Amino acid sequence: MKKIFLIISAVLMTTMLFAQTPKPKVYDEEADPFKDIEKAVQLAKENNKHVFIFTGGNWCPWCMRLDKFIHEDAEIKAAYMINMKL
Repeated sequence: MKKIFLIISAVLMTTMLFAQTPKPKVYDEEADPFKDIEKAVQLAKENNKHVFIFTGGNWCPWCMRLDKFIHEDAEIKAAYMINMKL
């Protein structure tokens, strides 16, 4: 009886492990942040604006929630995306 329970438990755990859908990646892992900041600073100087540095990671659940929040609210998305030229 214990063997059957262990086998069923192992199968269920394996199934749960592989059944998870991959999380979307909202941050470009190949981006060079130093070049992006340099471009942003130059663009801000040309337009007499400030630079807002937004950091996060594809591994961070709070970063994923913030990205979802920004893109689901039209007013916030418009304010956030207004000068995204990089």
